[in-house]
Amino acid sequence: LAVPSITQVTSGTTVVGTACPGCNVEIFSDADGQGRVYEGTSSADSNGRFRFTALCGLNGPNVTATATDATGNTSGFSLPVGRG
Repeated sequence: LAVPSITQVTSGTTVVGTACPGCNVEIFSDADGQGRVYEGTSSADSNGRFRFTALCGLNGPNVTATATDATGNTSGFSLPVGRG
């Protein structure tokens, strides 16, 4: 699968981006962009857009994501994006 694209991280709580349509998107953060801390999951809509909001804020300054399709195939990590 193609890696997700994080287009925006706002206020240290909301992650917006694109992934394969209908895929589950897992959000991670850490200080280095390696996905050390699992933040939660979101689903991409039929156009591939996703939005995730962390209730207590994101742990690390850099955010990454993976996408998993309905048959269990998982992408690599997205490029890290610094939270705003």
